[in-house]
Amino acid sequence: KNVPYINFIHLNFKNPALKDIRVRKAINMAIDREGIAKEIYRGTGRAEYGMLSPGTDAYDPDFKSYSYDPEGAKKLLAEAGVKDLKLVFEVPQYGTGEIVETWIQRDLKKVGIDVELRKFEWVTYLGKWAGGMPEDVAMNEIGWGMSTPSWIDIVSRCDSAPPGGINSGYYCNPEVDKLLDQAILERDPAKAKEIYQKANRIIMDDAAFVPLVDDLQPIITAPSVKGFVNPPEDWYDLSIVSVE
Repeated sequence: KNVPYINFIHLNFKNPALKDIRVRKAINMAIDREGIAKEIYRGTGRAEYGMLSPGTDAYDPDFKSYSYDPEGAKKLLAEAGVKDLKLVFEVPQYGTGEIVETWIQRDLKKVGIDVELRKFEWVTYLGKWAGGMPEDVAMNEIGWGMSTPSWIDIVSRCDSAPPGGINSGYYCNPEVDKLLDQAILERDPAKAKEIYQKANRIIMDDAAFVPLVDDLQPIITAPSVKGFVNPPEDWYDLSIVSVE
């Protein structure tokens, strides 16, 4: 199924170390997304490289931003003059028991980044995430998206930064905002798709986020269940379902 959301990391543009694009790119290159999809999700998830979720018509399955390249990540960190970097990663205690987060922690350790996982109960965490990261926190995460590509406005626009919105890492690129404005007004779906994909490329060129994986949300039904559709949404239409 093409799901409406992806799991991704906000990178904090207020954090002193993450103001350097080379550090943000290095973080993206250091994380083995394909490994997470294969070893943790066991085929029920897919590695993601952009901020357009698979459930949208603007999704490009061939788009690749940063492939797994720990040696390349080390070179970028060296160019940035970064040594013994310590970063705080705020995470929710939710679902998988931080298996993905400890994987990320291990991957970043391999390139010389020491990550402290700060865990919070889910409701407490949501408040912290929505309120925006203080500068001493480098990263936080969320699983989110919609079946319309305009959802990236919510997490990436300049005016979506807290307290007015939930752009938790305070990413701001006026060129992206301009493209998102154009996309909303564009009536031709094919042209709108191109604009969203261009905005997505710039967002990832800026290494503003770390897309990780999506969850394919497999559903098992008994042979007697007929008419069930697993849509690219977070809801199901049970009015069309019957049991023989």
